[in-house]
Amino acid sequence: MRKAVFFDLDGTIIDVTHKRPLPAEAVRTAIRRLQEAGHYAFVATGRPYSFIEQGLLDLGFDGFVLMNGAVVMVGGEIIFQKPLPPSLVCRIVRLAQEKGLDFCQESVDFTYMGAECKGLEAFFKSFDVPLDFFRRDFSWRDVVTYKMEFYAAERTSFADFLQLPGVTGLVDAAHGRNFELYSAHESKGTGILHALEHIGVPVEESYAFGDGENDIEMMQTVAHALVMGNANERLLPHAETVVPTVLEDGAAWGIEHCILQDD
Repeated sequence: MRKAVFFDLDGTIIDVTHKRPLPAEAVRTAIRRLQEAGHYAFVATGRPYSFIEQGLLDLGFDGFVLMNGAVVMVGGEIIFQKPLPPSLVCRIVRLAQEKGLDFCQESVDFTYMGAECKGLEAFFKSFDVPLDFFRRDFSWRDVVTYKMEFYAAERTSFADFLQLPGVTGLVDAAHGRNFELYSAHESKGTGILHALEHIGVPVEESYAFGDGENDIEMMQTVAHALVMGNANERLLPHAETVVPTVLEDGAAWGIEHCILQDD
């Protein structure tokens, strides 16, 4: 039976905080062996497609669960997409403008960020986010938006955004100035279910690797939850297996010891 394995990116197979924007050789080799054995390898990330470096795309993943489940791609084809309602985006943008926050709107092919959003631009550059697919000259009303990100010049509260209907989000705990906002009705877990249905793999043959708070629904969905040793403490109770850390190539260890050894 073919298996489907879903990999978070940041803190799982890459680590931009330690200047590792691409998977280590051991992880690349393990993912390649996984696919050569006939199994599927997917990325499941909060990022939009435009934030994924070409070096990651070149690894040949079978599909992508993007923007926490708002878009799902299999074999280069979008099989599911659910943008935020335009009326809700309007309320979000106006709240961001009232608070004087930089913001961007993430869509399928491009990320839209005003030319004046220098703080958010510098934040993305600090994490080596490629800016090739950013659009700076646009009207926010015309953008089909799936997820939004915000940046404050100083540590601030984003609680007002979470009072809006149908959305949820995460604050970057490291400095409290970056905030991601996305649909409360979609998650990596719902995205995985769409992918599994499309490729015909039962949930019983699904695996996921992750480290973050936005991986909780993913771990609750798959049959085998493989949590990184460097994971957020809120994710650890959902682990079937805790694998070594990202810097210890934990995903490679998990592939070899928890997936391929059963073949």
